[in-house]
Amino acid sequence: MKKLRYRLEGLLCLVLVSVFRIMPLDWASAGGGFLGQSIGFFLIDSNRKADRHLRHALPDLSQPQRRAIIKGMWNNLGRVFAEYPHLEKIARERTTVINPHYIEALKDTPTGAVFIGMHQGNWEIWAAMALLKFGVQVDITYRAPNNPIVDNLVGKYRSLNGRITAHPKAASSGKKIMSLIKNKGNVAILIDQKYNPGLDIPFFGHNARTNPIAFQLAQKYGCPLIPGQCIRTKGANFQMILHPPIPTKNESGEDTPLDQIIIKTHIMMEQWIRQTPAQWIWLHKRWRNLNANK
Repeated sequence: MKKLRYRLEGLLCLVLVSVFRIMPLDWASAGGGFLGQSIGFFLIDSNRKADRHLRHALPDLSQPQRRAIIKGMWNNLGRVFAEYPHLEKIARERTTVINPHYIEALKDTPTGAVFIGMHQGNWEIWAAMALLKFGVQVDITYRAPNNPIVDNLVGKYRSLNGRITAHPKAASSGKKIMSLIKNKGNVAILIDQKYNPGLDIPFFGHNARTNPIAFQLAQKYGCPLIPGQCIRTKGANFQMILHPPIPTKNESGEDTPLDQIIIKTHIMMEQWIRQTPAQWIWLHKRWRNLNANK
């Protein structure tokens, strides 16, 4: 039964992606947004979960404000899916990079870099932007969909047909990423999802389990830890803001406690989310206690 469901999902995904691929980028993005918003309207349980998370993180919002954010979230998710076949064009022509010197400097530095970001705007732009605009190779990590057919299809576009190495979030990928950084490679890691074995770090005033791997890698190998913020500015146009590297050692050269480093990044992410709340995925079970019995 599961195999049949996977095949049907895979076929639907293939049909949709094929349609979006032949459409002009702006039409595809708008169509995906409309489709995502329309489907999202009927996902009652998911909308309740998103609303619960919004009330938890941003309690001052009114119900109409939360509804508008959730509606915008579905629109953004639909656009992200429809933009997969156009990822190269978006990265090359539709993404403005603020503070590009943080990437350009990597060509002359003795170490690689760890880029950190979150599921905001179109988070798939990261590595494609670095490669196509600056000629800098950046590996990425991703959470593989349960459906292997969908995983393979999306992975084709995510990796630009194999030009970008994508590591699934699994124990088997850990050694590969460590080897990459050790050998002066670069990796982009999204740090806004729950990680049960991780550290309890305040996020919007409530503890959230966070994976420390990105911070550990930067600290261990002495490479820059560079935050990046992806904002959808209008339609299928984006702004990638690279922020100053976050220090992982103190002035004496000693390691800064990991929790202190991660707290800084969480405060930064809170600010980003407040700026464009509809561009973040409020469906993530970010707070363990809030979703323990949901």
